[in-house]
Amino acid sequence: MSVDPNIQWIFSGIGVLALTLIINKLMRHFRENDFSLTANSKDFINTGDYNTNVVGNMVNIINEAIPENIEKSQASAAVDRLIEKFYQVYREHGINLEQIPGFIGKEFDFTFADLEEEKMRLKLSNEIIDWTCNKFGLNRRWFDNQSDRMYQDIQGYKRSWQMIDFISDLVDEVGLYKHESDIHLSAIRDFELMEANQSPEEGKVLFILEVKVGAVSSGPVSKYIFIRDDFIWSYRKSRHEAKRLITIAKAFRINTWGYNEYTG
Repeated sequence: MSVDPNIQWIFSGIGVLALTLIINKLMRHFRENDFSLTANSKDFINTGDYNTNVVGNMVNIINEAIPENIEKSQASAAVDRLIEKFYQVYREHGINLEQIPGFIGKEFDFTFADLEEEKMRLKLSNEIIDWTCNKFGLNRRWFDNQSDRMYQDIQGYKRSWQMIDFISDLVDEVGLYKHESDIHLSAIRDFELMEANQSPEEGKVLFILEVKVGAVSSGPVSKYIFIRDDFIWSYRKSRHEAKRLITIAKAFRINTWGYNEYTG
């Protein structure tokens, strides 16, 4: 099996690339939250439970009867935070404010006028937020201010068959004849490369799937899917699982890139 030169270290321990700006940003987000080993987790995709009425209530509460135990100023602040998160998502995925109406699904009839503050308070809905979460692989509970984790993540350790099914679904979603250019897998290490049995115990490899979900005038737009469990490089079985994940990606003809986050 041929291996891309920039992912060769997964198999032989040599060759790395500099980390890109977007990967740096995603890595900081990943590290700031608790992503510990969860090999026994029953859930392959971790989205968390959430109340779909939370956002709708916050959006409509300004124009409806407000419960006695909720101050109008508090409700207004909550809606402001929700709108700011909505704009933040699009900014961090390379979509400028004026590009949002052209990117959002046509079924929502989102116009430039809706970007005005007061109109946005009336326009933003559960349906638009759900569409945005699905488009970018976001954790809806983050929108509802119930979680600090912005992105969904999937379990990857000792779950080869589930990974095959998941990537197969991604290929179907993107398109059989487009996926080779629209799906990429990044492997990122945070330790100095050395013989496996000499690697630091805390040395980990993180995998991120990047999937093109659309485009704006300034370029393509992608979503990012974390494959959690942080494969421990000093653990033999963990290294085998990392190699197995690369092999699965190769079987689907998905480009795989290697990155080095180690700074010494």
